[in-house]
Amino acid sequence: MRYLPTLPAIKSPPDLQRLLDIALVAALLPHLFTLKLPMLLYLLLSALMLFKSHISKMTIYGFMLLGLISIVLSFYAQYNIAALSRMLVFVSLVVSLLVLAVTLQRMSRTINFYLIFSPVLLFILAFFFFNTITMLFYALSTLFLFLLLLVWHQMQSPLDEALKMSSTLFALAIPVVVLLFLLFPRISFQKTTFGFKSDEIARTGHDGTMHLDSKALLVPSQRVVMEVLFDETMPRDDQLYFRGSVLYRDKVSHWEALPAFKEKMVNLGRVIGAESLSAYAVTLYPHQRRWLYMLDLPTKYPKKSKLDSNFIVTSDVKIDETLRYRGSSALVYKTLPQSSSTYMRHALQTDRARDPRSLEAVEAMRLSGLDEAQKAKALVQFFKAQKLIYSLRPELPDLGHPTDSFLFETKKGYCVHFAASFANLARLAGIPSRIVTGYKADRKNAIENYLVIRESDAHAWVELYLGDRGWVRFEPTALAVADDLSAKESLNVLINELDPNSETTFMQRLWHRSNLYFMYGKYTLEHWVLHYSRFKQTALFKELMQNTMFLGKVIGAFILLILLSSVLVRLLQTKSCDDEVLCVIRPLLRRLKRAGLTKTSSETMSHFLGTVQRAYPHIDRLSVIEGLYQQARYGKASDEQLLSSLKIEVLYCIKAIDKRRV
Repeated sequence: MRYLPTLPAIKSPPDLQRLLDIALVAALLPHLFTLKLPMLLYLLLSALMLFKSHISKMTIYGFMLLGLISIVLSFYAQYNIAALSRMLVFVSLVVSLLVLAVTLQRMSRTINFYLIFSPVLLFILAFFFFNTITMLFYALSTLFLFLLLLVWHQMQSPLDEALKMSSTLFALAIPVVVLLFLLFPRISFQKTTFGFKSDEIARTGHDGTMHLDSKALLVPSQRVVMEVLFDETMPRDDQLYFRGSVLYRDKVSHWEALPAFKEKMVNLGRVIGAESLSAYAVTLYPHQRRWLYMLDLPTKYPKKSKLDSNFIVTSDVKIDETLRYRGSSALVYKTLPQSSSTYMRHALQTDRARDPRSLEAVEAMRLSGLDEAQKAKALVQFFKAQKLIYSLRPELPDLGHPTDSFLFETKKGYCVHFAASFANLARLAGIPSRIVTGYKADRKNAIENYLVIRESDAHAWVELYLGDRGWVRFEPTALAVADDLSAKESLNVLINELDPNSETTFMQRLWHRSNLYFMYGKYTLEHWVLHYSRFKQTALFKELMQNTMFLGKVIGAFILLILLSSVLVRLLQTKSCDDEVLCVIRPLLRRLKRAGLTKTSSETMSHFLGTVQRAYPHIDRLSVIEGLYQQARYGKASDEQLLSSLKIEVLYCIKAIDKRRV
């Protein structure tokens, strides 16, 4: 008769109720950000009640009434939990009702189909409405957890075995899931108002007004304003101007746009001779205003927006959630001559008595009889001759005569000071001028065709009206003859222009580049996974039909995915060691070796365990280990029950040794 001592039962998975609790917690976690405060309190109180051994029917009825009251308070009160989310009432109401039903069913201590299926319902709601990369990875993790719990319950085996089986099934499913994903795009709700607001923080850096006083535009923040993906080659640095607003009115302390009623008087903005068209996709983060930033100069713009005569694109509604749109722009263009007396009057309006030194400097230029283009060239030379310094910490100009103060006294400033002075000089010289504010991007913040635009890229430049050439862009800031590098270093901006031999600069560059690659990977995932729609599928299949090389790459990538899946399955099925019996008892041998008892290669296991027994007489299960070892080692067939029993005894002895040592 084979020797098999009485041992503790092999550790089995928790009962079905506990497994469902784990699944419910996993599915409910994202919804904690959607429930209002009364429902959160109700959920917490219900969870505490589940620790009681018995819950009466009257208690369940009381919690049903309490849950209904919590729902009523949630949707009629004016508060939510720290405004962590902005879910529509319908979504939040559905989740609250589900939570109430699940809580009452769980209190009844009975398992039915609804309770089993409820984690799936909660999971689907969360993944359906939370359209973020974070939610994507959370959804994959939750799916794996559901599979693990199901396999664990069905196999009734130790957790490690269930984990290995679940991982194998997950690996086998990867190619199938990818194929189904390509064939059946996810439903897109971009045109609805449902859903989670992924980022409610308003991006600043451009507000449609350009200040010269203490409110002057200075935004060193590295917060991302928008991301741009160009269809083809990215434009040059000197073409990466994203138009935001056009300012005509010089109010001394600030410049502002014309009132809306005056802008509606004319609609003369037209582009002729447009060349070098560039198409691109924009992901614009919420800024609580209506501007849709487009590369200068827009030729195509999104629906539900308009292009005004100053080539500014505005949305019909405020941008209070992440917006994705496509557009195209002309990089080389010529605008039609402006014939509106309203625009020309404001583009020439200036106080000629305010800046006498500037007026004296350009008066001869105005009376010289030169055309606008020649005057503009002379103006650039004069501006450059002042030897102005670009600084992010200039002295505030004297607002009594701001242009004179900047050009002849402080001689330090950044884009707003350069733009305001240049525009005013042009008007004093008789050239119509206007200031454009928006963002000037930098290719240093780009990878391939992907470009990141941050708050610190907020910028102001000038457009001069040069007769038949229409409005022409000028960059006064580029006329600075020097930079105040100490200010740049103190503000941690323009990292790539600092001393390349500096160790700190190298780390800044490394961090900047690593962060850029991370954002590029995130954007790619969002573009091809979260926003893979029917339109993208049609474009993808069209490319497969027309481009043989691309088709070959896709087929090769899918074959590689199948091979990787097969290798992963093979690794999961491979045993950790060839000698299963030795693998089970090896932890005990390692623990004894640390205690000073080492088994030699020529020593039998029986003799070694006898030595251990003499060293630890209080451990009464060493003889059991010896018997199980002999049976497992020299038995005719492998016995999983026997190996599991041996593993339990080994763990028992290790704990006994540790306890004796303490």
